[in-house]
Amino acid sequence: MRNLHPVGAIIRTRLVSACIAFGFLMLAWTLTADVALGYPLILLKQGVSSLRFGTEVIDGVTVPKSVFVIRDGSVITVLGKTTPGTGSRLVYCPAERFFVSPEDAALFDRSGQYVQGPGTRDMDEYRRQVDPEALALYVGERTERPRSNGQISGEAAEAYLTWKADPSVPQRFCQDPVQ
Repeated sequence: MRNLHPVGAIIRTRLVSACIAFGFLMLAWTLTADVALGYPLILLKQGVSSLRFGTEVIDGVTVPKSVFVIRDGSVITVLGKTTPGTGSRLVYCPAERFFVSPEDAALFDRSGQYVQGPGTRDMDEYRRQVDPEALALYVGERTERPRSNGQISGEAAEAYLTWKADPSVPQRFCQDPVQ
């Protein structure tokens, strides 16, 4: 083997060290499978966002592994995107400020509390850690919250009840859902 220039030897040594470190990091991540993603807070807008990253089985149903991230100032909540008990997908209605399932008419308020429909409990909440620059989401740690009684009222509630009574009626609510 040919002798490398001293600078080339240093670069090769650092490259090999970096590859080994990366391999151990990937092994540790695979073994714990705990942190699903690190998301820069600067990219996380105020309000409700949707993040997707694979698939998971919830209540016996395989669903896209995705979450709603709710950011109100410095408070960040991470909620599951399916109706507990049925596995039907949920969308967020920003103007009305509630979550609804177009499939089975389950309804949850903005904090994920059960309002009405077939849901068996509040929306699942994921453990998260927030530092000044990033959100770390722990998908292996999902909390099944007990059923509570959230409430919605006013025009949003009337529009929901009209739609629930006859889903063929054109929607007067949830015009631009976050999915």
